[in-house]
Amino acid sequence: MARSSAAQTSDLNSLLGILNKAIPDVVSADPRSYEEARIEAIRACEKMTALLHDPFQWLFVESAAYIVPAAMSVVLELKVPHHISSDIENPTTVEQLSKATGAPVGLLERMLRILTKRMIFEEIKPKTYIHNMFSETILVPSVEAWVSLSSDDNLKAAAALLPLLKENGFKIPQNDGNCAFSKAFQTPLNQFQYYFDVDPERSRRAALSMAAFNSTSMFRDFPFPFDQLPQDGVVVDVGGGGGHVSVELARKYPHLNFVVQDLGESIASGAANPEYATLPIKWQEHGLFEPQAVKGADAYIVRHVLHGFEDETSSKIIGYIAKAMEPGKSRILIIDCVVPKAFGSDSIPFVNATDILAMLGGNGKQRTVEAWDALVKMADKRLEVVKIWQQGHLASADAVIEIRTSRV
Repeated sequence: MARSSAAQTSDLNSLLGILNKAIPDVVSADPRSYEEARIEAIRACEKMTALLHDPFQWLFVESAAYIVPAAMSVVLELKVPHHISSDIENPTTVEQLSKATGAPVGLLERMLRILTKRMIFEEIKPKTYIHNMFSETILVPSVEAWVSLSSDDNLKAAAALLPLLKENGFKIPQNDGNCAFSKAFQTPLNQFQYYFDVDPERSRRAALSMAAFNSTSMFRDFPFPFDQLPQDGVVVDVGGGGGHVSVELARKYPHLNFVVQDLGESIASGAANPEYATLPIKWQEHGLFEPQAVKGADAYIVRHVLHGFEDETSSKIIGYIAKAMEPGKSRILIIDCVVPKAFGSDSIPFVNATDILAMLGGNGKQRTVEAWDALVKMADKRLEVVKIWQQGHLASADAVIEIRTSRV
């Protein structure tokens, strides 16, 4: 695959030219032009930022990147975002934050210094703050839950990755209960098993955090043509949590009926939500590692689940669904990341980050097209990937991998 222009040059003037060329398309109304230009502009800016640093200074800052989630975890625990004004005419002083949170002025200043440098909150004058577009997003409950989980549990798990790999000769264990998270939390369970079986409060936070991935345009629109499924078709949302995906689809495609399957707090929160009561959704207590209870559905959705497990476990999840499929009618729709054919500085930061997060939580991984093909065949030789639906030609975290039973 050809590398991007930004990846191929280390000349600042050339990078500036790439940026200037990209900017008009960034403000374009054409989504395709916008997305291409946005990514190229980000790559150029990232490389310019690196080249403007002294080499050791760059290595120092990058290797200390854990300071950002460390500061964020403190700020979230103190509920700082809920005490900062969004009104530039009425900003919030650090003294006001200290009074509201009970934390010392000096601590708050130091934490906010880290975050404002990363464009999270804005310090409009010394020791005086307002929200900006990034920090204000934290006020969305699901986003706050995700950022809290990431800067708390995932930070602890990241610190346990090296000891885990050393103990296993730098081979990733095939047991999802022997992962960085399990080492950090001293448990034989993977991240989400631990939440649901051991820690109800973390389970509630995790369940809420999943809705954050429906609150951005990156995840909102699925490229699969659900409108082509038959009237009164049945769609089973396997591991569907609080039903956020099915709710959006039910509102958009009212001719379909949905069954959301999950366990514990996740399924309970969705079933109890009065806003969902009029939608064509049934709620079913059902685990990933049980024979599929709904036979012959038109579609079985498995969204953002399989990247959390290594291949053997993932293949078992698919295999249970395969046994319930009706040939010629049913399909599995895996909604997940398909790693693009990009490398080096052209690779996608979101994909890179979620790949390692999957490793931390249960020895999982993000998969390429070839890896998805192999996984499907590993699950059941009758299955085949018939199409990968993506938003445009660019990498999508919500590609839809359509799987049918082969005719042979």
